[in-house]
Amino acid sequence: MNYTSLEQRMAHTYRDMFPPFIPLAGAEASIQSQEQFYGFMKNVIQILFDTPQVLFTKLFEDDAYPNRFNQASYGKPNLYGHMKKDLVAIDELMTLLFTLGQKGTVEDGGLALSQAVEIKKKHRNVLPQLGLKLEDNILKCDQFSDLFTTWHWMATRENASPIAFSRCMFDPGHSYIQDIYARLFGDENAFCLLEQYLDKNGYMRVETKRGPFTLDYVKQTVEKEVPLGSPQHGDPFHYGISAEYKASAAIPQFMVLRIVEMSDMLLKFDRMPDGLKRFVVQYIKKCDDCKYCIQTDKTGKRKQLHIDLAYDGGYLVCPLYPGFNFCFTELNDNLVQGLTAFLDFMDLHITSAG
Repeated sequence: MNYTSLEQRMAHTYRDMFPPFIPLAGAEASIQSQEQFYGFMKNVIQILFDTPQVLFTKLFEDDAYPNRFNQASYGKPNLYGHMKKDLVAIDELMTLLFTLGQKGTVEDGGLALSQAVEIKKKHRNVLPQLGLKLEDNILKCDQFSDLFTTWHWMATRENASPIAFSRCMFDPGHSYIQDIYARLFGDENAFCLLEQYLDKNGYMRVETKRGPFTLDYVKQTVEKEVPLGSPQHGDPFHYGISAEYKASAAIPQFMVLRIVEMSDMLLKFDRMPDGLKRFVVQYIKKCDDCKYCIQTDKTGKRKQLHIDLAYDGGYLVCPLYPGFNFCFTELNDNLVQGLTAFLDFMDLHITSAG
């Protein structure tokens, strides 16, 4: 997608992370009210995308990092700062709307605000652009007359948060994060096949533990509970699949294989099915003689950690940090076959003598 400005790109990340409408039956707010609130919030994000100047006084030229894991190599040190500032500005607006819901009461089809509610001038100027009217400290919306019951409920219910509020995550028991990634990875059927495999094979779904939009399906290598670590840098206690969203990257969504004991598995390469061998060779980093694995050697005698794979003429491969290479931005049936075959082999390796 082409963007007219950096601010439009950042607003689009909110469109990306906006889930389908899944209401909560039996809630304090009616389904109709939930649907109107959903329509309102979706419209707010669309307005920020279509006309970012509503919120931003200065628009920057569009840009993004082509490499999500090494932003310094792009040579634009100020870009991330501009992106972060844009995201903070949008978050501030969403937090204001959340706060109005917390401190307001639903009266006469509007939201009556207490005198203690402070609204900055810049946000007072934005509210009419979003279809809101503030008169005599009562907030109203002509387009959605029944949205404020949900607005107040979503801001005041147990475990309420600005993220769940602004993304209309009404049902605490529903995996909106899973819905979002199913769409972002481009093939919802392929994502469903992968999710069904993970559920059937005992992988635990963990949401928002490593960040507000992280999705992990994991098994543990130890019995005691340990915090989830980074799938890219290596987490020796969890294996499976992780999905994440990085707004600063040219392609924000990515999925990573959580791999443990890669070196040991590569020593069993000859036991892998031929399709899995092709998958491993396709994605694993080939040794480029960078000598990272022996950089601390003072003697000059330590051997490099590369492993020789006897396949298709032979490959010298690097076993370090495989999560950086087994990283994908879209799904299809063939890739799901490769991912599940790898998980099958890794699970057998971890749970038995292999």
